[in-house]
Amino acid sequence: MKVLLLLIITLGLYGCTQRKEPSVEARRENKLLSYWDTFDFTDTLALQKHEIAEQAVVDFIAALKGSDEELRDEAIKGMLSKAKQHPAAFQYFTRQYEHYLYDPNSPMRNDAYYEPVLEFMLDSCDLGTADKYRFSQRLALARKNTLGSKAIDFSFLLPQTGMTSLYKIESPYTLLFFYEPGCPSCAAAIDQINSDRNLQHLIEQEKITILGIYARGDRKAWQDYQSSIPAAWVNGFDKDGKIIAESLYDLKASPTIYLLDSDKTVRLKDCDLSEVTLTLNTLGI
Repeated sequence: MKVLLLLIITLGLYGCTQRKEPSVEARRENKLLSYWDTFDFTDTLALQKHEIAEQAVVDFIAALKGSDEELRDEAIKGMLSKAKQHPAAFQYFTRQYEHYLYDPNSPMRNDAYYEPVLEFMLDSCDLGTADKYRFSQRLALARKNTLGSKAIDFSFLLPQTGMTSLYKIESPYTLLFFYEPGCPSCAAAIDQINSDRNLQHLIEQEKITILGIYARGDRKAWQDYQSSIPAAWVNGFDKDGKIIAESLYDLKASPTIYLLDSDKTVRLKDCDLSEVTLTLNTLGI
C-alpha cells in the first residue's frame, strides 16, 4: 500500500514538473505573431480614426523592441500579408510604417524595423519603375552600417593636418556626428553635448572621440563654421564628396549620429543623444 501511495505521489509530482508555464519570451513571441489577428482590415472607418489604426501601429512597433530579428521580420511581413488583401488598408499601413520608421523627424525611426517592410514591398507588390527604384535605394541604405557591423570607412580633410580616415581614429568609442553648417538642429545637438558633464568628462579622459563630419561638399561653408565646432572634436570635411555620391551613409537628416566602438563596430545607428548617454551608462563608461 505504501509503495502504491509513493508511486502515485511520484507520478503526481512528475506530472506537475511537466506542466511548465510558458516562458515570458514564449508568451511575448506568441503575442507578437498574433498581434493583428483580431484587427479588421476591411473596416475603412477604423483606418480614419487615429486612436484605432494608428495607435495599433504605434503599439505594434513598441512591441517589436527586444525581439529577435527572425521573429520581428516574420511578425511585420505577416501583418503586411494580411493587409495586402485589402488595398485601402495596405496603402494606409505602408504609409504609417514609412512615417514612423523612415521619417527622420520620427522618434521611432528604425532602419532594422523598416527593412522587412521594404523587402515585402519589393518582393510581393507590383511596383512601378519609380517606386521600385526608390524602395530599392532605401533598402540598400538600410542594409549599410547596421548594428553589429563594421562602419564603412571613409577619408576626410582636417583643418590643419590634411587627410585621414575614420579607421585611423584610435579611441575606445567614437561618436560620429554628421552635421551641416547653419543647421539649427545641429547647433542644438552641439549645445546639448557641451552641456552634458558626463560626456565632456569622457572626452577629457579620451574614452570617447567626437568626429564631426560635413559631407555636403561646400568647403568654404565648412571653413566658415570652424568656430562653431568645439575644439575638443575632430572636425572633418569630405572634400571628395564620396559619402553622398557613393551612399556610404544614409544622411536623410542633420545631424545624423552613430556610436562606434574601438573596432568601429556600430553600436547605435541614426540615434538621438539620449540613446548615446543611456548606452554609455549601460556599458559602464
